[in-house]
Formats: sequence, C-alpha cells, structure tokens
Amino acid sequence: MFRTIIACALTFAAAGAFADNLTPSVNPDNMYAHGGQGTSSTIVFTNTGPGFASNIVTTFVYVSGSRTNGQRLFKDLDTCNGATVAAGGTCKVSISFDDACPAARGTAIQYKLTLTTASGAVTTVPVWGNSQGGVCY
Repeated sequence: MFRTIIACALTFAAAGAFADNLTPSVNPDNMYAHGGQGTSSTIVFTNTGPGFASNIVTTFVYVSGSRTNGQRLFKDLDTCNGATVAAGGTCKVSISFDDACPAARGTAIQYKLTLTTASGAVTTVPVWGNSQGGVCY
C-alpha cells in the first residue's frame, strides 16, 4: 500500500497590510510666520508599496487652535486627490499659512491632512501654523 503525502503552505496577509503605502516627506509639517505675513509648504507623498495607490482622497480638517484671530491654513495645490500613483511615484499637496495681524507670539492653529487610497491605506500628517508675533508688515 502506497501513501501520498501532500504538503501545502498558506500565506495570509496581516490585517492592515496594504499593497500601497504613501510616505510623506515631512511629518508633522510646522510652518512659522510673523505678524501679517504668510508662508507655504509642499508635502510630497511617495508610494513606497509594491502596488498602485489608486483613487486617492485627500481631506484637510481643522483640529485645534484659534480661528477667530485671523490665522488660517489652507490647501493650495493638490495633485494627490483622485490620482493613481505607481510604486515609486509621487504626488504633492501644498499648504499655506497666513498669520493674523496682530497675532500673539506662540499662538498656533492645527489641521490634519489625510490621504486615503482605494485599498483603505490611510496616511495622516498634522499641519501646524505657528505665529511668531511681532510687528505687522
């Protein structure tokens, strides 16, 4: 009597494992400005995963800080929203910070920039606008 033994190997992806991975160039993004002036920053996201990051959705949401004193953060340019980024490819989001005039030194406002891909991968970058106070220009 002959017996046949068959060996199998099963591989399971861990929960939360994605074929795409958007890695930001900065995390967090801190911007500084003096009274009445503004500054901007561009965050570059690189897909470091082996697969495509497709149908990217970006959101830019207020988190904390005073919005009544005139400070504001806003999204200028967004090449990520709706994009498909191949492995090794990039997209970018530009953010601007306008400081209030006058603004007290040390006041800040925070937003959260989030990118979500079709696979469910989520990348979040806190974005801060920080007032350095001083003379209004």
